[in-house]
Amino acid sequence: PGGPEDDVVSKSGSALIAGVKASRLGRIVSGDAVERMNSSVGGVWIGGRLSVSGRDLVFSPSWLDRRLHEGLADITIRLSSVRTVQAARDRASGAIVIDLEGGRFCFRCNGAGSAAEELSKMVEETRRLPADDAP
Repeated sequence: PGGPEDDVVSKSGSALIAGVKASRLGRIVSGDAVERMNSSVGGVWIGGRLSVSGRDLVFSPSWLDRRLHEGLADITIRLSSVRTVQAARDRASGAIVIDLEGGRFCFRCNGAGSAAEELSKMVEETRRLPADDAP
């Protein structure tokens, strides 16, 4: 009890993923929208679920987005590699902005403020654990 694995953060929303390519079906449905979004926004907003599993943060793309885009797979981020977690607002919704040792991960969802706060607590708790306690 009391470890990060005991807490639950699970949100549906969309993650900004760079370099996504449309599948054949995706090109039929959206034309060149994926390429335009990659160049204008720096990625494509992919629907899915963000959750904590043990000491990992996992983004799982939706069934539909896996079919509309090539090569989408789960993205796993070690909580120990997270530098900061913040909530941000844009015109459409709230977002969780996660600064990592090697970049940034952005996830738009409802309730981003409270989810970012909970995730930030989990990251802090993970930092207090001895390194050899990590699974």
